[in-house]
Amino acid sequence: MATATDAKPTTETVPLQSNYWELYPRREEIALASVKQVSEGLGVLLSLRTSLQDFSHYLSSQNGEPAQESRDGEVTVRFRRLGDAKSQHITTEILAVSKSGQRTKPHKITIGYYPKELYAASGQTAPNWVIVQNTDLTLACATVEDWVVDLPPEEDRAYARQRWGGVVEGRRSEYEKAQALARSIITALKPHAGVPSDVMRASAPFQQFERAISGQDRVWCGNHAAIFSWACNALGVPARRIGMNHPYGSDGDHNLLLAEGHSTTEVFDETLNRWVWIDLTFSILGVHLAEDGPINMAELVQFLNDGCRIQALAVVEFDPASGEARRVPVTESGKKAALFHYFKRDQQFRYTRRS
Repeated sequence: MATATDAKPTTETVPLQSNYWELYPRREEIALASVKQVSEGLGVLLSLRTSLQDFSHYLSSQNGEPAQESRDGEVTVRFRRLGDAKSQHITTEILAVSKSGQRTKPHKITIGYYPKELYAASGQTAPNWVIVQNTDLTLACATVEDWVVDLPPEEDRAYARQRWGGVVEGRRSEYEKAQALARSIITALKPHAGVPSDVMRASAPFQQFERAISGQDRVWCGNHAAIFSWACNALGVPARRIGMNHPYGSDGDHNLLLAEGHSTTEVFDETLNRWVWIDLTFSILGVHLAEDGPINMAELVQFLNDGCRIQALAVVEFDPASGEARRVPVTESGKKAALFHYFKRDQQFRYTRRS
């Protein structure tokens, strides 16, 4: 039988941490930009954010009291120090209002105050606690626009409309527009695949496209990603580039990579309210998880490297020669080797956001 003097293993607490929701924000009717303690007294300062178009102000009501207006997005929840052992609870109902009078549905947040006297009554030493106990508001530390850094000027928007306007016309969703655009760009650039010159690196995306299709230069993944993202954003489809590689050392003579470099893209679909992965280099128009619809790149990496979930993945492959796209299981796809080569567990992925 073990005793108190028996040796115990040394342990440490390791928290599960992730910036997934920062990298993959969604449109939220109302979200919490921050939750802070008030500078004086006892309570919480809520800072709100909304995706409501033509926003005017917020209306907030606490425990059924008359609604108060907030134009700066700040709502304060305050408690009273009564010196007794009773907890207090405040439920705040919040909605956003547009300049035309349109209103979002009401959202609620319930915050509780548990005084130290409550714990002292049970013989426990504890501080005062203020706890967010129930809410349908998410803490959103980023917006979709934070991750869209390719902002084409009007000249390039006009170029995109002239070249690809007819390609995306009539497409209902951003994902459908992006797929149609990807087909066109893949078909145009496929004959010019290869190692680009330094001139391409110094050229703007649409200049890269013109150099390639005129036969002056070659394109690889970085050019595909730059041209596609720029074209998407020029046509009103939010898109971003994601870079990857895993540097593992350098001795001045050569660099060592644990995972090879690649550039890929995602678009944001307003209807799905999510980011969707598309890769022009591999002529992939998306990856679907069973019948749940298209997934983003982070999900691709997770499920691709999961022996069970990979069985549910299907790749939408595009053949520029025939102009046809087909959906096939990842395990049977001709793109399988490339996917495992670049989107493996040891890879490092780099997203760019606005400062």
